[in-house]
Amino acid sequence: MDLPEDWNKIIMALRTRPMDIYELRNETNIEFEKLKEILKTMKLLDMVSYKHYKDPIKIIKKEGKNDKGHY
Repeated sequence: MDLPEDWNKIIMALRTRPMDIYELRNETNIEFEKLKEILKTMKLLDMVSYKHYKDPIKIIKKEGKNDKGHY
């Protein structure tokens, strides 16, 4: 499944290291409110992990029978 371009930017940035939303905004050039909404959705889908968007946001690597451990 292909993800939207903004989602791919976020995933690529978080693969380098965990970052807070401000670092992620600077890295991806995605508007702040839009970034918050995307992260909220990604969190609901268990793609990223964070307690609050000001905390470091980490990508969740899934490991399953049909999964290669990445998105």
